Amino acid sequence: MSTSNPKARAWDALGLKYYFLGRRSGKPTRATIRWFTADLVPSSRCLVVGGTSLAVIRAAIRTGCRLEVVDFSARVCDEVRARVPDTVTIVNHDILQPLATDGSFTHVVCDALINRFDDDEAGRFGRQVARLLRPDGVLRATVKLGHYPMDLRLMEIAAGRAGVAFWDEDTRTIDYGMLGDLLELGYARHGGIRREDLIGWYRNRGREKRYQESDLRQLFASKEWSWLDVHPEVAGSDRVRLEARRASR
Repeated sequence: MSTSNPKARAWDALGLKYYFLGRRSGKPTRATIRWFTADLVPSSRCLVVGGTSLAVIRAAIRTGCRLEVVDFSARVCDEVRARVPDTVTIVNHDILQPLATDGSFTHVVCDALINRFDDDEAGRFGRQVARLLRPDGVLRATVKLGHYPMDLRLMEIAAGRAGVAFWDEDTRTIDYGMLGDLLELGYARHGGIRREDLIGWYRNRGREKRYQESDLRQLFASKEWSWLDVHPEVAGSDRVRLEARRASR
């Protein structure tokens, strides 16, 4: 199975370098990893969306649950497959498109994945996860609220340039494809990842919304969901843990 989503090129540029070489602040804390997997048992069926969340995948494996990992990057899938037991199913697929396993999961978990979506993609993600989960199944996700430091740096550089339109204030959406040479001037280092790999990653990330808590509450406000909790990862953090429960049918 493959994906035609152009954003996959960003992750094909990095693969698991994001996990092994990227900055620590871009990964979930140990406490958050425990939160992701706290109630997984051998009878659970868990879907991890995003193969670069290798620590979460390994923690889920230790619970003995039936585990599937989905990622739209072929490179990420190949590199994860080489690092996990054969009992873990790895699927190269865009989560925004239907899976054959709809309605079969007790848990869907993802770290910072929603941050990679614009408004339309986030809505499609919410609807797709509702299809994937069993009645009373649970979605757990982490989301960074507000701007990344790199956003603010790029805006500062762009302030003195006419005709640069990579940021839409009305929708709070950044478009990496519109950055042009600003990316070379304003990109932020990411741990030990090489500059050329990072540029390829940023260049292909496309449109991403910068979320507020109200956006997340609206995203999971439909009748498909019976319960939602959003709280900071740690006190004062701009990263939140989101847990949503699929409604009973």
